Amino acid sequence: MQTIVKTFKGLYSQYNPITLTPNGACFAADDVVGDREGVISRRRGLNLYGNALSNPPSAIFEFQKKLIVLDGTTLKYDSDNLGTWSAWAGSFTPPSGWAMRSLEANNNFYFTTDVGVGKNDAFTNDPIRAGMGEGLDVQVVLLAAGGVGWFIKDGQVGYRILFGTTDANDNEHVGTPSFRVVLTNPAIGTNDNVTLTLTLHPELKTGDFYEVYRTPMSAGENVDPADEPKLIKRVVLTGTDITNGYATFTDTYDETYFGTRLYTNSSQEGISQANDRPPMCTSIATFKGHTFFANTTEPHQLEVQLISVATLVDNTSSITITGTSALTYTFSTAENQSARKFKRFTDPLVSENIEHTAMSLCKIINRDLSAEVFAFYISGLDDPPGKLLLKKRDLNSGAFHLTCNNATTSVVFMPVIPTSGSTLISSDWIMKNGLSRSKFEMPEAVPDDNFDRVGKDNAQILGLVALTESLLIFKEDGLFRLSGETDGASGSEFSVDEVDPTVIIQGPQTLVALNSLAYGYTTQGVTKNDPNTRNIVSRPLEPDLKKVELNANFKTLARGCAYESYRKYLLLTPLATTDTYCTAIWVYDYMTECWTRWLKPVNCALVKSDTNVLYMGHAVEPYVLKERKSYSTSNVDFVDETVTCTVTAVDTTTFEQETVSRITVTFNWSETPDLGWLFEQSYFSAKVRVVEELTATSFRLTLNKYNSHFVTGAATLSVSIPSYIEWADETAGNATTSKQFTKCFIYMENDYATQNYIGFLSDKQKVKVWSRAIVITRKRGWGSSPWGPSPWGDDYESGSTPLKINVPRSHQRCRTLKIFYKNQEAKDAFDILQMSLVARAYTDSKI
Repeated sequence: MQTIVKTFKGLYSQYNPITLTPNGACFAADDVVGDREGVISRRRGLNLYGNALSNPPSAIFEFQKKLIVLDGTTLKYDSDNLGTWSAWAGSFTPPSGWAMRSLEANNNFYFTTDVGVGKNDAFTNDPIRAGMGEGLDVQVVLLAAGGVGWFIKDGQVGYRILFGTTDANDNEHVGTPSFRVVLTNPAIGTNDNVTLTLTLHPELKTGDFYEVYRTPMSAGENVDPADEPKLIKRVVLTGTDITNGYATFTDTYDETYFGTRLYTNSSQEGISQANDRPPMCTSIATFKGHTFFANTTEPHQLEVQLISVATLVDNTSSITITGTSALTYTFSTAENQSARKFKRFTDPLVSENIEHTAMSLCKIINRDLSAEVFAFYISGLDDPPGKLLLKKRDLNSGAFHLTCNNATTSVVFMPVIPTSGSTLISSDWIMKNGLSRSKFEMPEAVPDDNFDRVGKDNAQILGLVALTESLLIFKEDGLFRLSGETDGASGSEFSVDEVDPTVIIQGPQTLVALNSLAYGYTTQGVTKNDPNTRNIVSRPLEPDLKKVELNANFKTLARGCAYESYRKYLLLTPLATTDTYCTAIWVYDYMTECWTRWLKPVNCALVKSDTNVLYMGHAVEPYVLKERKSYSTSNVDFVDETVTCTVTAVDTTTFEQETVSRITVTFNWSETPDLGWLFEQSYFSAKVRVVEELTATSFRLTLNKYNSHFVTGAATLSVSIPSYIEWADETAGNATTSKQFTKCFIYMENDYATQNYIGFLSDKQKVKVWSRAIVITRKRGWGSSPWGPSPWGDDYESGSTPLKINVPRSHQRCRTLKIFYKNQEAKDAFDILQMSLVARAYTDSKI
């Protein structure tokens, strides 16, 4: 006789099932975990968390220790940490073809959308676009001061303004300064002051501010004042300013009031380090104090130059900017905002006429609430006058093009503006391999120069994972890394290197950081990656995962989740090729190196940092699911969702020669009641033994006992966890020899599993045979534990005797025997320490 002992080694489907799978390998390990070496345990249940949403949640995030969910296109936060969902205003859609990504930085919440990076700084506020709006147009004129003003005649000064705000977490954000505007006080003038009128960025709100920067005066009316302005004044915006759309500032301050230098001065950070807003992106991560944005898109823009105004006809000559709508702006003798007319200047100096006319056009466009673009006058000291930059106000809102009224108007612009068609069209800056970075600890300040092209231009970045010493960059052409130390400013000392061109992510949303490594699903399966090594960890179940890859939506549906405290990587995938959401969770424990599989329809998953509890978004029902993690000895953790139902009828029936209760319930849920579910009403409960489906939402349930307290009315049904195990074929050492398997033992660590089934399948009998329920009677109370250590009526956990069963005669004589175990009883916990078989070899020519 031979006794064969098997402990648990996890899922295996790759290797020769007869000779190469390790002892204890399983072909199926559903809704179990391998937390402990050699032990199979039931997974914990997932219960409904909080109120119902409007849709199944498609993403779960964490912000300031609270959950955030994406419900359709609405972001909602857990207002009381009990699942009372409160909605933030606005509609938010992930970048097309991608999942929404998020991070928390400077106590703010940042997330990716199809119109750029969004931000929220407090639960009581609503999300806005990240970053500060740039300075727009500024009009400056001399203000008579009776000859005692600070601006001495025969000189020039330059102005720049910028906008800023302080968020709810005391982070100050200032934007990109306006382009420089120069004012001349002629030699024949008087000593005056200056009035500035600045167009406000439409996203500004009451309490935000603008700052006025001014250069020192030049040495003459024809001498440029250079571009090293200093702060004159910070002004807080009022409600009236916001309503008007512009602000007026009277500059009466001489140079003794000069404050700090503008941060973009050449003596400071330089204009290349202007605080531009984050680009639209598909991935976002923080590494060594810098926030990185990958696979980037900048807004549509178009540059043109006005080269003459002499031949134009006032109130006739015009240009039209066409985006989603067409808006026409007309040259005129005076500005008229409502009529979209801007002033054509006709002073003696041609260059000033061009400059002032172009600036007037900028003002009218920028203050037009219907406009889709901003206009900037960008001619610098060494440039010809009249250069304009038109830039789309919103990211990803499509292109725009220019036309004009006739050929005479066409030729006063360079390039020539056509009279029809869309040949003069804007372009956006789509960089599939683009990696932008913020300034140090300033996630909303992303200068255009802080940019790297990673790998091939036509191979897009699929994801970012920040590790301790490297930012791993996963692309369509392989794995790259960014490394180095921050300079505490722009991050210019970082470097990017290619690591491995063979590592290609197949599911971008499967990437996570776990145990200081990057896990994700690649063309080689699930790999764990660091800058130096790549290891395939899913080799044991490669055939299973290759099948799920056949789903056409695999790349967009698959998700990853890191469960650091339980040392697990969770891979959420569809199972069938027709699945439209994830239906399986492949679970890898990096300590035991065991794979198991959970069967649950979910869209997303997250482990909350402060509680180490797993949350998932149900893929069919509009609920968040929360891991049951009470560690109670009553096994309440080992059952899934508890769902309300209505009892419409109560009677009795006979089941297994006993009188038991039978109830009819109305139950509306994506799963229908099944064997082992838990019925509860008031303080009383019973298990479901027989299910009769009357209608799609009405069921007659036979329970496992009689209870006179069951009545019509409200009740609950709890979904059981259908754990299922299939050990690899047992050959007793040789698949070619005949043997007789006589007995099977499954040894449990405890006596919690009350309803157990053992199945058999041999190479001779291809029909699976299941045992009747093997019932373990729990040993509790007086006399069940050793004398002395526990009080009367204790709940002391006692060890169980093994589950023991004779192998059915039809399956005893064979070459290979397969053993199955299942338990789908609610609140049954189990820890299987080993499965063993008794076998003896014999000779039988018929086998």
